[in-house]
This record gives sequence, C-alpha cells and structure tokens, in this order.
Amino acid sequence: MFVATDSPKQEEILSVVKILGEAGNLIAKFYTQYCNNEDIEINIKEDDSPVTAADFISHQHIMQALNGLTPNIPVLSEEGDYHLRSEWDEFWLLDPLDGTKEFLSKRDEFTINLSRVVAGKTVFSAIIAPVFRTIYIASPQNKVLKYDYDTQQWLMFFKPDEISESIVKVAVSQGKKKNINSRVGKYQRYFDEIAQHIPVEIVQCGSAYKFCLMIEGKIDIYPRFHPTFEWDTSAGQYLLESIGGGLFTMDQRPFTYNQRDRLLNAEFIALRSLSYKQMAFAAL
Repeated sequence: MFVATDSPKQEEILSVVKILGEAGNLIAKFYTQYCNNEDIEINIKEDDSPVTAADFISHQHIMQALNGLTPNIPVLSEEGDYHLRSEWDEFWLLDPLDGTKEFLSKRDEFTINLSRVVAGKTVFSAIIAPVFRTIYIASPQNKVLKYDYDTQQWLMFFKPDEISESIVKVAVSQGKKKNINSRVGKYQRYFDEIAQHIPVEIVQCGSAYKFCLMIEGKIDIYPRFHPTFEWDTSAGQYLLESIGGGLFTMDQRPFTYNQRDRLLNAEFIALRSLSYKQMAFAAL
C-alpha cells in the first residue's frame, strides 16, 4: 500500500519524473490519435516486433534529456545505438515504449522503463504508465515512491506486516491467453501445479505494467517462460527488490545487466514478496 508523503529532495528523482512525464505525454498523444483511427507510422524490426513513431519520439526526447542531466553516463536504449556497451560500467537502461503490441491493440497497458545500472546491478529505476498518469520510482534513499501527475501527489510504499496467502494472484501476458483457455502449455501446467496447494487467480496484463500491479499488491507471482530483453526487466526488478521481493532465474539467481554478449534474458520468476519464493519454484 501507499501513504501520502512529502516531495523527495533528490534532484535526480525530480528530474526523472519530469523527463518521463514529458515523454509519457508524447506517447499518450499518439495513443489518443491512434485510438481515434488516425494513422501512425508502424515498422517491423529485424526480430519481427513492431515499432512506431511513438517509440521513436519517446526515445529521442528521453535521450536528449538524459544527455543534459547526466552527460557522462551513456544510455542503452532499445531504439538506440549501443554497440559500445561492453565498455560501460555505469549507464542508463531505457525502453522508451514497453508494450508496443498493447499500444497497437488499443490496450492502455504500456509503459516507459528507465533504470541506472552500475557494475551489472540496477541502482535506480522508474516505470511510468502514460495513460494512467502514474510513475513508480525506486532509489536507495527513498525506497519506492509513486507520483500521480494529475493530483501532483507523492506517495511512499508502506509494506504490510503480513501478506495474506489465501489466494495467489499469478500474472500472464496478454499474448498467452490462448494457452490459458486451451489449458495447454508451460504456463497452464505451472498454474495448475500451484493450484494443487492454494487457489490461483490469473491476472492478464501486458508489458512492464505487471511490475506496477505487483507493487500495488494486485499480482503476487509473475512467471516468464518466453523471451524478454534487459530493458524489459531491470526497472521492475529493482522496484520489487526495494519492497522485499525480487526477480530470479530458474536457478534462483537475480538478473544482472550488460554482462553477456546478448541482451536477451533467460526465463524468470518475479515475486512481490520472498515469502512466495518456495511456492513459486516448487511449482516448476
């Protein structure tokens, strides 16, 4: 849960809120136009994933702003040039529009993900949901904060003393709905295994917005058995770690970043609380 709090003093937090808020407004404008059946430029990348004008305008705005804010820290963006990343010990990791497929399906579950990585570990992160006008930020000084752009209200995460385990809410991406309905596939077998011990509620949601719902207590376990990239998970992982949860590989190790030749992630399980860890991995 969140409780009202004063505005943070850290200039970095306030600057990120401003930068991502501006980028979120740009994306939201494109989204409104697209939902009103206006044309938007859409291209297909080499990995067969779509990219739109909204992705690029967000990328350009954030890149320019970060270069002004921290000129000595490079940015690894999904839509940018990162061929020198092996030389970077500290950098920003950016997905300027996570959930382009949700955007194009006229679902509002898309985000901007931004984190800062030092020596392979995330040390600062933010996820903004442009349509919902809300941003979640994690930093060592303030733990997890939420900011509502409409009310201009700051809120601080407050961890409940106990977590109810009468039912477990498990996330799955929108694209995996077919596997759920046909009761086949790795996801359904995983859900069925958990359900042998405790009732399961399946929550369908796109993009890194799942991490936002985890922070809000609406998702407990998020298994991911199909591909993601480092810019999809870094910000969410640090948010979860900052509230006592985490994101782990199948051998129960936290992800590290920019430590391999490829930016493609392995399978993972994300947890709102470590109290779910034994249950989540036993179900594998």
